[in-house]
Amino acid sequence: MSSTDFVLFAGPSAPDERLQAAMDAASAALTSPTRRDATKEAVSTFVRAAQQRYAERFNVPELLGIGASRASTADDRVRVFKSLERAVVALAIWDQLGDDDRTALAGPWAELVEAAVEGQ
Repeated sequence: MSSTDFVLFAGPSAPDERLQAAMDAASAALTSPTRRDATKEAVSTFVRAAQQRYAERFNVPELLGIGASRASTADDRVRVFKSLERAVVALAIWDQLGDDDRTALAGPWAELVEAAVEGQ
């Protein structure tokens, strides 16, 4: 996967009504301080790994705009990392969410999240 492929996992710049409702449901489900802290740690770990992966794949030609594909922007990366955060939260509290909330939170990561749940 090239760094330009990361944008395929970008969520919206701002949550729509459905996504905001799912985010609110997730926040309400994370009432236990222990579970909330564990979820925050999982989110942090996954986002750091994604940031490192992006940095490893970032190359000079992309930096200079050389190549057939469009280089990702800072906004693209923020949208990817935010959507990853939501997907990790969905996975962490899967059993406490309804199907609509799971789908909204998983967003473009849905296939990977569902595969992870099925593999448990």
